[in-house]
Amino acid sequence: MLNALEIVPGLPKKMLPIRIIAQEHSYTDEAGRQSSPDRYFFGGRLITHSQPVQGTPDPGLYSGEGYALTLHFAETYFGPGNPGKAGAGSWVFNVFCNGDVLLRNFDVFKEAGGENRALTRTFHALKPNALGKLVVSFVPVANYPWVKAIEVVDDSR
Repeated sequence: MLNALEIVPGLPKKMLPIRIIAQEHSYTDEAGRQSSPDRYFFGGRLITHSQPVQGTPDPGLYSGEGYALTLHFAETYFGPGNPGKAGAGSWVFNVFCNGDVLLRNFDVFKEAGGENRALTRTFHALKPNALGKLVVSFVPVANYPWVKAIEVVDDSR
């Protein structure tokens, strides 16, 4: 895990310092140096701790950890204009996060109450795996699994 990154120039008249913090918002330390939120990461997730880190004048640099995952669904495949096996049981799948079951035998049509109806499921306090990643897996039960959108946000508040 990495809480903050600072790159400083080795020689005068070279690149300005780059400061990135593993948090959602920028952070200005006690010396007035500003760190920008990480907008360049791939995979992983932000985690925030509420207990301050000891032994530093800038405990805010070490507070990042925690996620909420929201999955957005809608049954839009079967129905008018796309005849076929429709209704409850048409699409059934399981959803896992880092190997833990989030949804078992999930049926979007049944849960949403029909076709073309938005359905969201949100999961809080998800922990990253040993590599600091949030791995979401969709496993088919009947037909293949799908999701319309995935949203991951800081869940530390």
